[in-house]
Amino acid sequence: MTGGPWLGLIISKRVGNAVVRHRTARRLRHAFAATAPDLLGAETFVVIRAHPGVVERSSTELADTLREAFGHRKVAASRDRATAVSR
Repeated sequence: MTGGPWLGLIISKRVGNAVVRHRTARRLRHAFAATAPDLLGAETFVVIRAHPGVVERSSTELADTLREAFGHRKVAASRDRATAVSR
């Protein structure tokens, strides 16, 4: 596969009805697209499991949360290892 980073979403019925789940998925995909290319390698797979509290967050808060998560030291270490292997 080429391209990436790739996103997988897990949004259970606990988040809300179908309309709420699809809106949540769209918002998460948008936040991911805005943050991931700058912070993740091209060959990265990310799976996000949405909890019910995500519904109350603004799009800006979602993007900030993803930036914070992608900047976590374990994610950075994984990104660095992947970069070293691909060279």
